[in-house]
Amino acid sequence: MFSLTAIFINVVVAAMQVPEGYEGAINVFLIILNVLVLVIIAGEILLVIARHLWGMHLHRELFIFLQKGRMLFERKQK
Repeated sequence: MFSLTAIFINVVVAAMQVPEGYEGAINVFLIILNVLVLVIIAGEILLVIARHLWGMHLHRELFIFLQKGRMLFERKQK
């Protein structure tokens, strides 16, 4: 929904006649808005990947692997 709002704001600003004094501020606002949309989309993709990996129970395998590695490097008591 946020990305649709950003697209709408971009289209409205592109269609309007903007006074010269406000062009810089509007450009900065639109750039920040577009970057936020890209970050949100990238975060959603990473979340889907993380949920998929979590569903495969790879976190348990990683924990077991790290535990075994820790046992290999334990100091022996004299």
